Amino acid sequence: PEGVFLRVNGEMCRLLGYTEQELVGMTVAQLTFEGDLEKSRVDVARLMRGDITTMSKQKLYRHKSGRAVPCNLQVRSVLDEVGMPKFMVSSVQDLSDAKFAEQKLIQASKMSSLGEMAGSIAHEINSPMAVIQLSAEQLEDPEMVEFFDKEDVAMIAKRITDTVERISKIIRGLKNFSRNAEHDAMETVSLASVIDDSLELCREKFKNRNIEIRMADLPEVDVLCRPTELCQVLLNLLSNAFDAIDERKDGERWVEISGTYRFSRILLNVTDSGPGIPKAVSDRMHEPFFTTKPLGKGTGLGLSISKGIVENHGGHITLDSACKNTRFVMDLPATISTPALASAPEVKLASGS
Repeated sequence: PEGVFLRVNGEMCRLLGYTEQELVGMTVAQLTFEGDLEKSRVDVARLMRGDITTMSKQKLYRHKSGRAVPCNLQVRSVLDEVGMPKFMVSSVQDLSDAKFAEQKLIQASKMSSLGEMAGSIAHEINSPMAVIQLSAEQLEDPEMVEFFDKEDVAMIAKRITDTVERISKIIRGLKNFSRNAEHDAMETVSLASVIDDSLELCREKFKNRNIEIRMADLPEVDVLCRPTELCQVLLNLLSNAFDAIDERKDGERWVEISGTYRFSRILLNVTDSGPGIPKAVSDRMHEPFFTTKPLGKGTGLGLSISKGIVENHGGHITLDSACKNTRFVMDLPATISTPALASAPEVKLASGS
């Protein structure tokens, strides 16, 4: 029932770091990481019962050294005379180079986004720095201090500490966003916190161009994710919305984040006041390096990478062609902690300014 290796070729041995003598007799479970173990056992059991005769998926194998080896796995059952599986033949393709290249592209896309946000982030930090400087000057001025009581000093001190925390939050967000999150463990976090972290990095950029951000009052929806990666997806959608609105010379200027929770999934909408995306563009928008932006303003990787990230989280991202504006919908598995809401068939997240 565990799936024992009966025969392996030299390439499989090289890929996983074992000799043929070591690998023959080992089970699939021994080469599978803990987080994938249950799913792997279910897949093997289905093949051995004859429920399915073929299977294709991406899988992380455990190398002899303990490191992960990303592979594309294809399995075919060989049946006996009564149609039951005798054994399985597997073909394993090493995806290490492809995954490495993919991560390089993801990092390049992140750095491009940070470059575009650099000016507004600098302003976002400089503004509170001015508050700290002014507060410190008040405390240093002997003529002003003479009229301060304890409550005044405490109020100024609190203003300084609150402002420092605001700057620290921005810097933490930049640090988390810029690093490689490939090996981060999946964790259950509040979706609202992911949205808040994303907005912290781009809010000033929207404010400087008089683009309103309309934020829904989200219920306590939790998602199992790598927060840095979901933040990257949201920032990409918000950045695309910003560029589309900023190019317009007239009309409304807003971006709205809203959503619907139902059937253990969250449909998160990012809508902007633009008129929508032409079909000729929408048909190609998930292609790597495809962009309609001027040279030097976009890598053409954002939506392609976002699509891959969301799919790796068990979801998908689509363009809502029925919306009169431009709306992207991110569909993700989610849980809601409030029992009353969890039992309801649908909870609409109303938008508001």
